[in-house]
Amino acid sequence: MERIQNTFGITFYADEAPIFQIDSKRQLVIQTDAFKGKPTRLRKLTSFMFDRSSVIDVIFLKSYLPLGFKKPIITTNILHNTVKVKNWKEFHHKEETFGMTRNFVIVTDVKAHEVYNYSRAIIKGKRPSFIAFYNDEYFYGINDDELSIISRTPTHIEELKSYLDSL
Repeated sequence: MERIQNTFGITFYADEAPIFQIDSKRQLVIQTDAFKGKPTRLRKLTSFMFDRSSVIDVIFLKSYLPLGFKKPIITTNILHNTVKVKNWKEFHHKEETFGMTRNFVIVTDVKAHEVYNYSRAIIKGKRPSFIAFYNDEYFYGINDDELSIISRTPTHIEELKSYLDSL
């Protein structure tokens, strides 16, 4: 969590989605339809962002415990067998407003092809999770409608836009 806050200035577990926590010059939202039937384009995008020297991590919501519940609600099949979980740690966040506790997992040292595999699974219709992949330059989330990309600097987003235009 600290790496996300220090690098991108966002709080993953905040009430506001990460894409709305930052300046528009550091964000890019792309409809998933732009990648349906175009796996090469998706692979090139994920490679551009994540085939770099910095370590890739993934963070996701594992479970949550609403106020008054005795057992947590576990989110299942989060990674769709696309990411090999090796180095991971779990942490809890309790919301002040509603009293709900959420449990997050951070997996470190994810490979670029695993980011692509997860993204491809979502575009093919697998159920998305509250999840994000990140390295030292990009913070990337995908759901069934859109890809949300946050960069450390506006320059990184401009480079990414230029690269996408060239595809």
